[in-house]
Amino acid sequence: MRGAPDVAASTFRLDIKAAEVHGAFRDAGIRTVLLKGRSIAALLYPEPGTRPYDDVDLLVDPEALSRAEQLLRRWDFEVFDPESPARQTDGELGPEVGAQGRHSRAWLRSRDTLVVDLHDNLPQIGSDPRQAWKTLEPHLTTLSVGGTDVEVLDEPATALLITLHAAHHGEQWRTTATEDLERATATFGSGCWASTLALARELRAERAMGAGLGFTERGREIGRQLGIETDPTPALELLWSGAPWSATFVDAFRNESSQRARARMAARVLWPSPDAMRRGSALSRRGRRGMAAAYLLRILQLGRRLPAALWHGARPRG
Repeated sequence: MRGAPDVAASTFRLDIKAAEVHGAFRDAGIRTVLLKGRSIAALLYPEPGTRPYDDVDLLVDPEALSRAEQLLRRWDFEVFDPESPARQTDGELGPEVGAQGRHSRAWLRSRDTLVVDLHDNLPQIGSDPRQAWKTLEPHLTTLSVGGTDVEVLDEPATALLITLHAAHHGEQWRTTATEDLERATATFGSGCWASTLALARELRAERAMGAGLGFTERGREIGRQLGIETDPTPALELLWSGAPWSATFVDAFRNESSQRARARMAARVLWPSPDAMRRGSALSRRGRRGMAAAYLLRILQLGRRLPAALWHGARPRG
């Protein structure tokens, strides 16, 4: 485990890099918001070098996502988070299935091993990226990072992000997620959590917020005070078990009693809207032929993953 001096040195380097990338995007007319990293450390970790982080998480205006990706390529970054059906999911499927689709993509620059995780949405929310950006805009503030003023989430939005981060990653990221959650529930007051719940409802993330709070006893108590469920959904339990995203669709499909609803659900997975495809597939952004090829590739990828999805979806969960 890294000691405080090592963590402080590593995160200081990342803060400088975050400021550089944020500034470069700003100079190109692209607005970004720093997620996690220094923004969480500044609110909840007064002791220097006690919250490690290994990448730069940026939320970008969805309208500028394509331009932002083009700039990252120009700056020698390469995608190392490969495209998959899980990252081409139509959010219309709803908060318990569709919201587990793409919300970010990781980019690596080999010469300095810098990783930028570029988000166009938050994890586990039901709102589409454009609506989420508009909803989050009133919840932005500024923080000095690496000597540069950058936009970050305010306390209610940060509290929500922490719960969603816990809900999205589950046991495999339990150490960091739980520590953030423990500190957030101890630091933020009842007024903040009430505002967080109101924001979660706007973003269609109330259920995921509750599941995230359910990781700790203090979080479960806040959930009881707010009147929200803190037990995970079946889809989240599947996600935490390491099942492919498609297993959550199989689970939801099996539990849907209406044949018409099943048909709509299948159609949305096999043939999402062009806008949803453009958010998740670079190929689909290459004109009409690229879009047609992306749809065909999607069907092939889904078919290849179907056996594993069926196996995971059939496994008993305790």
